[in-house]
Amino acid sequence: MGKQLSRKNADKSLNAIKDFYFACSKKNVFKTRVVAEEKECVLYDGKLRVILSLEHNFYEVNIEWEDSGLTRDGFRKLGLFGVYRSDYVKMDYDSSTLNIGNSKIVVKIYKK
Repeated sequence: MGKQLSRKNADKSLNAIKDFYFACSKKNVFKTRVVAEEKECVLYDGKLRVILSLEHNFYEVNIEWEDSGLTRDGFRKLGLFGVYRSDYVKMDYDSSTLNIGNSKIVVKIYKK
């Protein structure tokens, strides 16, 4: 799964998902535009189902890559995951987009 974020960064990621959730009219399951980029290269750009879920002390963002026809192996080969947790992955939210990832691959989920 990788290295767990510091408490400070995990809280920032959790707050980013929470802000995104409220910006999406408190809907936790919806279909919206998702863009995955590696540096300047677009790996995916299309509409997918996204599920936001609150666990015990973190949030999860589930992206249904399979809706695009990608298999689990297919999206994993691209460096993408079906689940992103706020305690393991840096996230931030601006007024229209939840940005997930690091300097290598960024997944952008646009507000519905």
